[in-house]
Amino acid sequence: ERYASVLVGQDGRVTVAANDGRHITPPQDDDQVGAEQAAVAPDKKSVGWLALSRWCCTSYPIPMTLVIFSDGEVRVMKGEFGEPIWYWHFQNGGRRVAFKEETPHGSMGLHYELWDVKSGRRVADYTPKYDENGRVAARPKEPLWVKALDTSQSEPH
Repeated sequence: ERYASVLVGQDGRVTVAANDGRHITPPQDDDQVGAEQAAVAPDKKSVGWLALSRWCCTSYPIPMTLVIFSDGEVRVMKGEFGEPIWYWHFQNGGRRVAFKEETPHGSMGLHYELWDVKSGRRVADYTPKYDENGRVAARPKEPLWVKALDTSQSEPH
């Protein structure tokens, strides 16, 4: 199945337009109150978005999971550290997704993950080194997929 577009409605629900003209509203988790950063994969075989959920410590919803809709199936990806996912991007033409999670207020706990879209499994992760003040001090052996994710975040959409 191929997808032409993905849209987040005023009510926070996601609608996917298939290439054959159908409009699909994928099921969402009961905790989801909205969505953001919706995108179609370059190969058009998947779409993804960040699911917004209520969170204990903020007055606004937080992006806690990355949702991928592929071949009519929903795959939910959560960060290993359980922090909000602030940015994500398809990689390898749409076969993989990378995201970064970090604490809501500040630069603590920065962590990157790479997932396989088809299997819905984490295939790699990366955490920079921190100094005694909690700031990123170094990025030893930073993988190319992390650099690609950071580069894609700075590009205009």
